[in-house]
Amino acid sequence: PNTMAYLYRWPTAYKLFVYCQNVATVPMARQVVGTPMVSLIGYGASRAHGCSYCTTHAITLFEGLDVDVKALEAAREGDTDPANPFGPFEVAVVELSARIARNTVTDEAVEAVRATAPQARFGEPDPDPRRAVVAVTQMASTMGFFNVFNDLVGLATEGDMARTALSKGIEAGRHAVEEANPDNLSHDLPEGGPTIPEMVARYEARVGDVGAYTTEHLGLTPAWMRVWPEAARKLHAYMYVTLMGGDGEAVIGAELKHLMARVSAVARDHGYLAAVEGFLAARAATDADRAVERVRHAYQAAIGRPESMALFDERERSALRLAWLSAQIPLVTPQRFVEPLVTQYDDRELIELIVACSTAALVQRFCSVHKPEIEPAVREFLSEHDLDTDPLDIRYPVGR
Repeated sequence: PNTMAYLYRWPTAYKLFVYCQNVATVPMARQVVGTPMVSLIGYGASRAHGCSYCTTHAITLFEGLDVDVKALEAAREGDTDPANPFGPFEVAVVELSARIARNTVTDEAVEAVRATAPQARFGEPDPDPRRAVVAVTQMASTMGFFNVFNDLVGLATEGDMARTALSKGIEAGRHAVEEANPDNLSHDLPEGGPTIPEMVARYEARVGDVGAYTTEHLGLTPAWMRVWPEAARKLHAYMYVTLMGGDGEAVIGAELKHLMARVSAVARDHGYLAAVEGFLAARAATDADRAVERVRHAYQAAIGRPESMALFDERERSALRLAWLSAQIPLVTPQRFVEPLVTQYDDRELIELIVACSTAALVQRFCSVHKPEIEPAVREFLSEHDLDTDPLDIRYPVGR
């Protein structure tokens, strides 16, 4: 897919997203709720987000799978007659995936998935209905990365997929349509090398103990990582630390990436993540004297408030604006907002900035279900520096 062709401009991001997130998520979800439901989760999340590229892929990606979009929409309107392949469980899953994308998850939406799991119409229902919620959460989180990455990059939809989706009533929307599928693999693939299990084991070994690893690199173990599914926790920790860090192959500093994640969290009303990303940004800063004020003013600089912009150079301001833009639903990329980025960053840098936004969206979606509490160290940091915790107060800083 075009997604991977672009993501590979930063090979580390390509590999970690594939092995630490996709490989850890998709097979598990297919096992728990079945392949058709994985497609529906992607559809529900992408429609709510507004990404037509991802909506197309969600419906057409699995070979031989024929999802009747009209029947699904009829079920969402109340037609769950036995003749309809979609029943109450399928409707509950699509509803929850959409709410995850919009950060409007309610206890009732989560319980609806659990309560209707025994009524699943695809495959054998999992004996533990709680696993269905895990599957939906993990897949919707994965789609958070895809939705933001694909929209910010502005990918063209592959020809065959676009035609199949159009036959089901899914329009191309803002994404261009290619006449034919891209020839992204016109070269011989190398043979040999590590297997998927060997790659996964390699990343897990680099982490070792999650608590010790995250404390070393982040200064704490974020609350959301403590409740991340145990089977994939090490992989997630390694991916997040590497993609949001400033070491190794990174060309964008960790402070800026965490500030971008804070801006995105504030814009989407994720108070917990706004708090912890502010803490992480200050910890990663090289200028300790200015770090807290940059945390305080990052969102206002992103939206162009003059008194806040002086703390950031022109490149940083354009990156913060990108983070704010990435949090809008539906996500639209007006030329006047992205042109400064294109003129100030090269392709490789742009992909890293977009990956930071996409990683932030992935974590946001997970947190929209689990709703972690602010860590004691973060709460102390906020209190010490008189930093607001309510995103509404951060967006509208009365008297500051």
